[in-house]
Amino acid sequence: MQKLAIILSGPPLSGKSTWAKKYRHSSANKTPTIISRDAVRMKAFNLTNYNDYKFTGFNEAKVSNQYWNLVNDAIARHWDIVFDNTFCRDGYIIEHCAIMFEAGYDVKIVWFNVPLWKLYFRNYVRWFKTKKWIPLKVIRDMKTGHEKINRKKYEHMVYQ
Repeated sequence: MQKLAIILSGPPLSGKSTWAKKYRHSSANKTPTIISRDAVRMKAFNLTNYNDYKFTGFNEAKVSNQYWNLVNDAIARHWDIVFDNTFCRDGYIIEHCAIMFEAGYDVKIVWFNVPLWKLYFRNYVRWFKTKKWIPLKVIRDMKTGHEKINRKKYEHMVYQ
């Protein structure tokens, strides 16, 4: 059976994590592992609130190291993988595709196209429910980056 890697690409609050959880529960044959840089950040720094995380070069290097350890472990175990990250830059998608192709995986991409106003709205709702907040500039910049990705080169990998 072919191993599958699914790359979820979209700005924060676009529904990637919700999709990943639903997909994992609906998978008939194999339960995929979900690998998320956000989850790695929370665990690596023992955080209960994501707003407490400090984006520094040192912290991100630690996160990257642990993230790629998880990826390599999942590859070694021949697990299906769902990458639950923003992937708002072409280079991140290319890097992951290259690694997964090299490991013998079939790679599919799911694009999350959500209007900016809806992302802002979801951010405010989340704040009132959980006190978790993403700066609006971060959402806007990631949305802009996501829109700049040349999706035509990935058309053959779009998940149906």
